[in-house]
Amino acid sequence: MNNRPIYNLNSFYISIGLWGKKEPLDPDVFREAVKSSLQGGARRIWVTPDYLVTEKHWDTLFPFLKGENLGKEQTQ
Repeated sequence: MNNRPIYNLNSFYISIGLWGKKEPLDPDVFREAVKSSLQGGARRIWVTPDYLVTEKHWDTLFPFLKGENLGKEQTQ
């Protein structure tokens, strides 16, 4: 018997922290974190802290905001 609560996808946030040892999280690692969160069912992602978001992080995030990069890897 599973006693874990079941939450609606719109009732929780996944937080991705950009803190690093010496500099913000690498944009490629950030991309994987966003992608994995979305593939795991998350629909609300919070990026913290906002002052560490760089232009490269925004460039990484924009395809997800446009609905790209959401599915499984595309093969040709």
